[in-house]
Amino acid sequence: VALGSRRARDAVCDAVSRKVRGQLTVYMWKQMFPELCHITETQTAFKAFDAAQVPQVVEACSERGMSFDLELVLLMQRQCPERGVRQVGIVWLDSMAESTSRGDYSQILRDWAATYRRHGSGSAWGDSFADLLSDMSDAKLDMLMKRCPHLITSNDFMDYASPGPISAEELGGLCTAP
Repeated sequence: VALGSRRARDAVCDAVSRKVRGQLTVYMWKQMFPELCHITETQTAFKAFDAAQVPQVVEACSERGMSFDLELVLLMQRQCPERGVRQVGIVWLDSMAESTSRGDYSQILRDWAATYRRHGSGSAWGDSFADLLSDMSDAKLDMLMKRCPHLITSNDFMDYASPGPISAEELGGLCTAP
């Protein structure tokens, strides 16, 4: 099982403009799904799965929108835990003109919270991040990106663990006007 990643250490990527949003969102989904802490993203188009596993994994997926990737990768990881999902670096040239997530990115975060409600561990830590994402609006996300803690923006995507150093409560406090 392989997952192409523009954020893998051996990838080539020019997506500087969206890096803070990427760091923040990857940090948050890793807090809900610690079994995916070994990967850096789920949304790059390249995915290669064991054909024998695909039908039952796709059948178990509920998400059909822009956030389907996280649920698909999560369920594939659980279906094949002995091999797991591995990522490989790819060459990625960022283009806002070609991006499919320009509008209402907060909807993707709310969808991730719903995925957690269906498949998450039910831990207090994960629940707190699902609650934060369930209430996320574009305005709150913009505010959070402007105030994103240095402990998130100064780390490599691979270094995020769960539980991480910043709680959902702390991030939620950064979403509101001063």
